[in-house]
Amino acid sequence: MEKELEGVISLQRERRNETIKRILEIYKDMLRHYRQEGLGERSKYAGCIIKQVMIDTLERRYIQLGGELEDV
Repeated sequence: MEKELEGVISLQRERRNETIKRILEIYKDMLRHYRQEGLGERSKYAGCIIKQVMIDTLERRYIQLGGELEDV
């Protein structure tokens, strides 16, 4: 029973890590897009006008999830 539980926990960790990696890739793409398009332009991701607060929020969350801004 204990080995089964360890296996489940290990699988959950692996899935969580993969999910975080995918989210980081999405955030990285969004940050690149926002910086490339520039403030005041329409975002192809969100459909709204790109504002500094959007970029700041994404950067902060990207860092919280373990991303490095140097990678963006």
